[in-house]
Amino acid sequence: SGRRRDFVFVVNPSGANGRTGKQWKQLLPFLHTRLADQCNICECITSGPSHAIDVTREAIKDGADAVIAVGGDGTLHEVVNGFFWKGSPVRALDRGPDHLTALGLIPLGTGSDFARTFGWSNDPRQAIDRIELNQN
Repeated sequence: SGRRRDFVFVVNPSGANGRTGKQWKQLLPFLHTRLADQCNICECITSGPSHAIDVTREAIKDGADAVIAVGGDGTLHEVVNGFFWKGSPVRALDRGPDHLTALGLIPLGTGSDFARTFGWSNDPRQAIDRIELNQN
């Protein structure tokens, strides 16, 4: 289909003692250069604990093609929890039963244990490259 895909980036600006927010601002030009001509980019900045859960649920209900956690393991944990409600997967309201939302990660946390488990570097530009490769 010719429809541009919708990618929602859930950013925890206070992650890694505020370093995540600063790094994210520096990454935005690179992100736009790599992805903006291929997909719609929505940036959602979280405002506190559990906000990423709510943002993720809304993004999925609105039909997002991918929700990308930007931060550390805590942010990723909240985003993953947002994929579920009362033990069941959250679904898009108007995209049909077969629509699935992908999960992505740009590791900008202190430890980034999840990314390390997969052998991914802690380089956020490499994470954006992985997102670009997987969306084509």
